[in-house]
Amino acid sequence: IALTELADVLTSSRLILGGSSGVMHFASLCGCPQVVISAKGNKLRYETAWNPFQTRAMVINEEGWKASSELVIKRVDEFLAASV
Repeated sequence: IALTELADVLTSSRLILGGSSGVMHFASLCGCPQVVISAKGNKLRYETAWNPFQTRAMVINEEGWKASSELVIKRVDEFLAASV
């Protein structure tokens, strides 16, 4: 989809979940809270360094790029519970 459409979707979304990527960084700029699956080195980037608008972010990095579905579900539940 066009970048303007993606911005609209992200701006109106409650959460985006995915692997570290350009779309996830763009979500930060759109104010879309995110749960990111990534390597350990990216935690500070998503949470502070590359997050100029301080968009809520959680990085799942304990299992690297191959996080188990159980861990991902647990972290998404925690993230959503904390936003209420």
